[in-house]
Amino acid sequence: MHSHRRALAALAAGAAFVAATPAHATPPTTVSEVRHVRLTLASCGSFSLISDVTVDRKLTTFYDPDGRPTRVALDRRLEGTFINSVSGASVPVTGNWRNVTYYTDGVPNGVITQTGRTYTVTVPGRGAIFLQAGHGIQVDGQTVFEVGPHDFEDRNFGEVCAYLAG
Repeated sequence: MHSHRRALAALAAGAAFVAATPAHATPPTTVSEVRHVRLTLASCGSFSLISDVTVDRKLTTFYDPDGRPTRVALDRRLEGTFINSVSGASVPVTGNWRNVTYYTDGVPNGVITQTGRTYTVTVPGRGAIFLQAGHGIQVDGQTVFEVGPHDFEDRNFGEVCAYLAG
């Protein structure tokens, strides 16, 4: 019986120690915003190509046990249309993209990764006629790895212009 009391006392002391120990992980923080963006993207000869999209952005910061940032993830989702400025003809555009900035000792260390489908325009019978997608890694502002089609970055609007011209 005496050993049971010691075991109970040890268990109670251990429980008190665990309860008094502060949590070591700072939970992630998230900031969200929604923006409506309308701008001219390119000239298609007889008309301008207009982008009219709603962008939902979520910025999440992750922390180490000392409360210093370890990475910041920007998740961006967009839905909208590319529009012929003269005729009003339009085609849907969507996107889903993640950009992660990495930190060392709470300071950005120069490494950024990008992943996803930034812009996709798909039309019936033709498939994707505009695509900015893939994965990239930048170190200190220089791209060290990149894969995937980059229609937006390369200003390759020809197929979208032709489709919207009718």
